[in-house]
Amino acid sequence: MMKCLWIFLPALLLVSGLATVLADESTPEHVCETKNGTSCEECLKNVTCLWCIKTKLCVTYPVQTILPPHSLCPLDDARWGLCWSKKYTFTD
Repeated sequence: MMKCLWIFLPALLLVSGLATVLADESTPEHVCETKNGTSCEECLKNVTCLWCIKTKLCVTYPVQTILPPHSLCPLDDARWGLCWSKKYTFTD
């Protein structure tokens, strides 16, 4: 009986752990959107987020496009990775 328990218990824990991981991956999370109206720094603590300066919205980065579409946030106002942007000016 004890031998059966030693085999059954680890198997049960493994199946339970896998079910938890798969459940977490299958549920869509809108973590970025919960940071709307906060700050760029707060938004970008999560690497999957994009901050739009103009609208003060924190959204999940649209990974299906290389750059965020203008309809989501104008490129000049979009921040991901870092909040600051150094603007370069060229003079003749």
